[in-house]
Amino acid sequence: MSPELDASLVETGTRAVIGEAVKSPFLLYECMAVSARHLSILRPERYSFFLRQSVQLQTKAIAMYNATKFDESNCVASVLFSSILNRHALIDVLANRDGGFSSFLDRFVQSVMLQKGIRVVFNEAWPQLLESDLRPIMEWFTPDRDTVTAGHHCDELRRLIFLTPVLDPVEKEACRRAVHFLQLAFDNVTNPTPGKSAYQIAYVWGIYLPDEFCALLKSHKPEAVAVMAWYAALLHQSRDNWQVGDAGVFILNSISDFLGPEWAHWLGWPFSVLRDGLH
Repeated sequence: MSPELDASLVETGTRAVIGEAVKSPFLLYECMAVSARHLSILRPERYSFFLRQSVQLQTKAIAMYNATKFDESNCVASVLFSSILNRHALIDVLANRDGGFSSFLDRFVQSVMLQKGIRVVFNEAWPQLLESDLRPIMEWFTPDRDTVTAGHHCDELRRLIFLTPVLDPVEKEACRRAVHFLQLAFDNVTNPTPGKSAYQIAYVWGIYLPDEFCALLKSHKPEAVAVMAWYAALLHQSRDNWQVGDAGVFILNSISDFLGPEWAHWLGWPFSVLRDGLH
């Protein structure tokens, strides 16, 4: 479910999830739902069958979750369910090409709202998580939001945001915060921190997006859409992960078509990543 998980933590994570899943059926069904989604990729000749199975299992899992009364005994299962459901939703969003880029963008914003809700669940359950078997995984996954960026991958994007006369100061700050976490992600990829995931921010970027930036995306503001091009470049670095695949290429090409040739100078660096790799 988290292919980017460090090998030293795979056994710990698997044991923890299975242990909670046998006690909480909603978690078990969501695990099976993601497994079916994976099988739809592994066995393309049966894609429709496994996709249908995944949807049915997920629907059942959500119904069980909504009918559950929560307390400290199932707190960890609730967090695991929320986390896996969030990842499942992102997988579906990245894979869904129906309705063109505008529809994709709307679905992406909806998935970001889900991610933000999960962040609330994590914050409330954090003390219990640190006392559970998941502690090493939680510490490994959690990026430091206040880390100073070191790389220069997003310098041109920051300059363009600063210079644009269209955004007001609040909107520019929202874009700047969104870009900050993209640069942190590129820093992690080019200079990985020992004991940390190099690609984790690619999967949880939405959690850290300011509400004002989400509003810009929701209204299809061109400047916010252009920021998504850098996210596409980041996803492209994870293209070997079945959960991402060619999503980076799809998003970037769609953004280029959506914005038109007059925005080509905003997209130069992301396209260079697709052509030459991260530099």
